[in-house]
Amino acid sequence: MNGNRVALTQLTTGLLVLWGLATASLMAIAFVGETAFLGWALAGAVLITALARPFPRAGLVLGVVAGLVFFAIQLYQALSTTSSAVQNNGLALSTIGSSLSSLVDPTRLLLSAVFLLVAGLLGDLVAGQMTGTKAQMEQDAMVIQELTIRDGLTGAMKRSYCEVIFQGEIERARRYKRTFSIVVLTADNWDAVVKDRGRDGAAEVMRVAGDVVMKGVRVMDTVSRYDEALFLVLLPETTGSGAATLVDRMCREIMGLASVRFRGGVAEFPNDGVTKDELMGEAEAAVVFARSMDLNVASRSALV
Repeated sequence: MNGNRVALTQLTTGLLVLWGLATASLMAIAFVGETAFLGWALAGAVLITALARPFPRAGLVLGVVAGLVFFAIQLYQALSTTSSAVQNNGLALSTIGSSLSSLVDPTRLLLSAVFLLVAGLLGDLVAGQMTGTKAQMEQDAMVIQELTIRDGLTGAMKRSYCEVIFQGEIERARRYKRTFSIVVLTADNWDAVVKDRGRDGAAEVMRVAGDVVMKGVRVMDTVSRYDEALFLVLLPETTGSGAATLVDRMCREIMGLASVRFRGGVAEFPNDGVTKDELMGEAEAAVVFARSMDLNVASRSALV
């Protein structure tokens, strides 16, 4: 779709350039003299303004203005020539009209105005297509970036991007003396799940789990697929007990939908650690503790 739009824009741009040249050439041939250059200048001004698009329908507006300007100048030149002839040659009043009509050809003037108007309309069309193409390309770039940073199966952020956010959250919390919690959420006996359900069945489990986790967090939270069967969740402005309550609910929902046991380990900044390694170590140790005690979630600060 995007390729077709670009091709259409290029084709229309080419037609616009050809039409602009035809317009300028027509005006130069039809009005040889001092206004020939003016024809080229007006045709160029219409095309440039239409493509620059300083305001909607700029090409159409300038096409009309250019046609009126060209007509006015032609009429002024004809009147000046006729007036000079009257003064120098003493032309009779009855012959002034025919002399003026011979200098101003309405057909040529009308044709030039139409060409300028069509040039403006084509310019507006090209400008609109260029704007649409640019917007489509920007949207495509955003989609590509989203696909780059997101796991295709679960929609969670990829690990490399999450680690940058993780470090930034630590620095923010340290600077403003705020608290936040992290959650390590992982499946029990993942190898057995893969063996029993196959790769496709295991992938479906992670898709369901990812959907539960993504829907269960706030916009300000970050969910990452940190490993094949492990999610890391960053919860700004959240205590360890608050995070534990949230994760316990997620584990119950995943169990109900996928029939696979997930357990969570919570670590709170700064009570459980002040570096990424310390917090991850604490959260992973909490998962081990939760498994040993047959709990859905565990943390140093709270047990659920």
